[in-house]
Amino acid sequence: MSICCPPGAGCNARGSQQPCALDVFAVRTDADAQRALALWSILSQARRSASRRFAQRAYTRARDRALARGALAGIPAAAVRLRPVAGGSGTAVRARAGQKS
Repeated sequence: MSICCPPGAGCNARGSQQPCALDVFAVRTDADAQRALALWSILSQARRSASRRFAQRAYTRARDRALARGALAGIPAAAVRLRPVAGGSGTAVRARAGQKS
């Protein structure tokens, strides 16, 4: 399971394509999204297991907060590119439910 996205969403979604959380954060300018990106950078550079665990918990909290804020802000699906998911149907699916393809 990829730690960049929550379970069942983004890179971890089954049978569909959803944008990676990192791609969503990259197109946003709010502080929560930028904090999540900064913590991802720290996590990706962490080498020792203790510092890696700490960085992963910090990123996970920031990621979840930023995703919740984005959902409440109504970020348009067209603002992010879709990322293919292994085992998916191979067809592009819009990131937000209710939109016609």
